[in-house]
Amino acid sequence: MTRGARTVPPDGGDAKRSLTETAYRTIREQLLSGLHAPQSKLRIDELRRRLGIGASPIREALSRMVSEGLVTVEEQKGFRAAPMSIPEFGEITELRILIESEGLRKAIQNGREQWESGIVASYHLLAHAERQLRESGKTDEWEIRNREFHDALVQACDSTWLMRIREILYVHSQRYRYRSLVASPVRRNKVNEHRLLRDAALARDAEKACDLIRKHFLLTYDNYVRAERALS
Repeated sequence: MTRGARTVPPDGGDAKRSLTETAYRTIREQLLSGLHAPQSKLRIDELRRRLGIGASPIREALSRMVSEGLVTVEEQKGFRAAPMSIPEFGEITELRILIESEGLRKAIQNGREQWESGIVASYHLLAHAERQLRESGKTDEWEIRNREFHDALVQACDSTWLMRIREILYVHSQRYRYRSLVASPVRRNKVNEHRLLRDAALARDAEKACDLIRKHFLLTYDNYVRAERALS
């Protein structure tokens, strides 16, 4: 080492950002998968002990989720998981149908061979995950493959803002889907639902694809309504 040279200490800001991102990803996944019930308290001390992360990064992560609508905060009362309701999910579902349908139309119009191959490959993996889901009942792998398939359907959409709005709606609908699966699982022939979507997209039949996605989303909404009524 050259005389007089000094070592540069690690950037504390980078370390803090890394911890905040870890806390954000972990708590967000817990919220989406239903680990925290709607309107339940998200106590900083409890999360700190569970995650092994300091209070400051956890508070920053929760504040970030407040801006996303996944967490609420009240002065002197702290953070809570966002509430859920049938009317809210109804609104989310209506908007998803509009946005997803427009994304499908644009993708079908713009898609080329790479878009088609992406749909075929993601459907194959999803069909395999759905068979495993029936055997094990575990949803983690299925959730990933389901997301990949639906993303592949609209991959050729050329609207950046439409895709951003789609992402927001997808995240919020995920909370409802998980809750309905846990509370009142309903047998659906999802393999057939997804196969029909695949075939309509590859056939460039936009009207049929949009009608199928509407029915697909409405079945998920109906499942949630049924689950909530069973719990009440």
